[in-house]
Amino acid sequence: MQTPIEKISSTEVVYNPIKKRSNPTYQLEPHQALEGTAFAINETQNSRNITFRIPSNLVFNLSESILSFAMTFVAGGDDGGGNDYYNFEYITCVPFFSRIQLRTKDGLRLVDVDNAHYASEIMNRVTTRITNFETNNIFEGLTGRTGTDGVGQRPDGTNMSNRYEHMYINEATTANAATPNIGLAIYLKDLLHYSLLELNKDLYFGKEIELVLSLNSRDYVGYKGISLADISDGATSLTDNIAITGLQLYLAVEKDESIINDLMSVVDSPNGLQLQIPFPTVLNSLISLSSDHSHEHKIFNDKGQRVLCVMSTGALDSSEFAASPNCVYTSLVSLAGGNVLEKYRVEINNKRIQLDDINMITSYDAYLYNRDYIKGSHLQLLNPYEFNWYHVEDFTGLKGENRHKLLDDNIVCGHPIDKEFKFRFIASGSALVRARYYHVFVTQRLLTVKKNQVTLD
Repeated sequence: MQTPIEKISSTEVVYNPIKKRSNPTYQLEPHQALEGTAFAINETQNSRNITFRIPSNLVFNLSESILSFAMTFVAGGDDGGGNDYYNFEYITCVPFFSRIQLRTKDGLRLVDVDNAHYASEIMNRVTTRITNFETNNIFEGLTGRTGTDGVGQRPDGTNMSNRYEHMYINEATTANAATPNIGLAIYLKDLLHYSLLELNKDLYFGKEIELVLSLNSRDYVGYKGISLADISDGATSLTDNIAITGLQLYLAVEKDESIINDLMSVVDSPNGLQLQIPFPTVLNSLISLSSDHSHEHKIFNDKGQRVLCVMSTGALDSSEFAASPNCVYTSLVSLAGGNVLEKYRVEINNKRIQLDDINMITSYDAYLYNRDYIKGSHLQLLNPYEFNWYHVEDFTGLKGENRHKLLDDNIVCGHPIDKEFKFRFIASGSALVRARYYHVFVTQRLLTVKKNQVTLD
């Protein structure tokens, strides 16, 4: 069913390891945002930017740095019919921020992801290993319970399949109360996988660097409903702001002078420090799933030299879940009324990838097609995958766990972008709903750091 990757990727995998700098010694140094430490998540997306400025003289590790804050919901009141509201929070992604940027002060964007909440929904759950969920998940997301108390439920009110399915919802245990009230410590590597934030290496830029986080709408952070037994019962939008307090960035700053000197000597060399970094871009298309439909996206070489992969998923458009916002992260294959995505295929640069359409109704085509990619994640089991449909076109040539060593080993790989890379998704669906597909294009770019010069090709 799957066309061999060699037919569409002409670049061989080249192993070019970054020099290992052993025994790093980090000190977590607190940095306050320019705008302060307290913020409100309101009804407007991108309502406010939060800017952390990293001094030019520091050697630091982004992936080991921590974003820390407390988040508190307002008591939800009641529905006017005698039922008090419970607050519910999405925890399958990092929903607080709609845009994540890492940039030099003079404007070079090292990370720039709009719709970051969907990017984290797509990438983090597929690329995070089960062992990481168990030991380093920001929301303690695994649960062995699948009862009727809401903890073990999916957004549509059905029970999770087993303890290896990641939690979807964190719920207030008391009705009409100012809960959840949560203290969070999020590693930057968990904010956005397949980006420079995930690179577990010491970095030095010789310039001020800014981490800019744009606050999301509260509709993408949570909702309220009238029952813990069925978390979809009476679901409606939050009407009060969510408070963020005590926000700090704890930057992992290198303190070992020998390591610092070693890195500085590389930066000062004729070629400078050169790193192959992933650069994610999120694109989306609104579709009425009533008949055959298709959409096309193009990535140009200003986004990078190669395409590593394209990850796809979908959800009902906001016009469809206005009365039930808990569907915001529900996948296309689990919507009310059955499968609304019935079959599909992908074309790359006008070349069909699947010999036969992937059948979503009567076979396990999609699961089998993506099985190698999702192996080791909580989606490796069929039942969770069916509820969380993902499709991945991978061009790295790496298999299994080797794919997750992409950053550590500084590997050059992927589908080359001469002028443009054209991705076309062709599908059929019979349900009369409006849905939005999300595609994360992960390209590879060459980051070069020399004395007083930073470039991204």
